[in-house]
Amino acid sequence: MTTTTARLLPPTTLVFEQAQSLNRHLQHCHAARGRLFQAAAWAELAHGQVAPRFVTTVSIAAVLLLACTW
Repeated sequence: MTTTTARLLPPTTLVFEQAQSLNRHLQHCHAARGRLFQAAAWAELAHGQVAPRFVTTVSIAAVLLLACTW
């Protein structure tokens, strides 16, 4: 037998530890949804739409800029 052995904990201790872990997780999730969460979600959505079509987006922007200057 090795020097490290598993210690047996009573079920109430395990439930208490899991509750603390869940509480930390929920606090982390709540902090992640701070004031700028909506802006970050919008930016991620815009990036998802524009990034795969980068060349097309730049081309359309250039054409619009040229059309506005004439």
